[in-house]
Amino acid sequence: MARDEVKQMIIDKTRVLIQEKGAVTIKDIAEATNMNVAAVNYHFGSKDNLIQLVIFEVLNKLKQEIMERLITLNETQDMDSFLFETLTLLYNFVVNNVGVTKYLFLSLDSQLLSANELINSFFAENEFTELVYKQLNLIMKTDDPKKLTTRYMIIFSSVVMPLLVQLLQGQEGVATMFTDPEFKEYYINDLLDLIKKQ
Repeated sequence: MARDEVKQMIIDKTRVLIQEKGAVTIKDIAEATNMNVAAVNYHFGSKDNLIQLVIFEVLNKLKQEIMERLITLNETQDMDSFLFETLTLLYNFVVNNVGVTKYLFLSLDSQLLSANELINSFFAENEFTELVYKQLNLIMKTDDPKKLTTRYMIIFSSVVMPLLVQLLQGQEGVATMFTDPEFKEYYINDLLDLIKKQ
């Protein structure tokens, strides 16, 4: 296997481990990849570097999916359908990546680096947030920065918070209600109502 293929295999296995366990050790990664600890460290320098790369890839994939939707959005699209699609995408991401969510918020291993990656990706001024604000402005037909910021914060924080609360309470995995389609529909529709309120 070429060096790049080995690195990608380590990244992929680490992503699966984080998804399954939340926090992982370098020994867990070495066992999952059938390598020794030194070989894993050789490719990434440290477990923290590897974890940060995995988190970066996962968050970038989500951002890319949202950006693709935003780029195709136009002024004629119904705000409700756009917001519904975006909230559904975020909801599915959180439920399908509960281990990553748990790692981002609850792992003491390089927690600061991971949390910074989350904040820099979704809550700092960057190309992604500028595009989201621009499109929200178009579909909501408002230039009021406070209204735009409020709606942005609701969209990007409302899906993570309930799951985070359950994780903090020590419940393992995704609670049954989060995987229940009826709960998902109620939750997303209630968020839509909240976002649309003037």
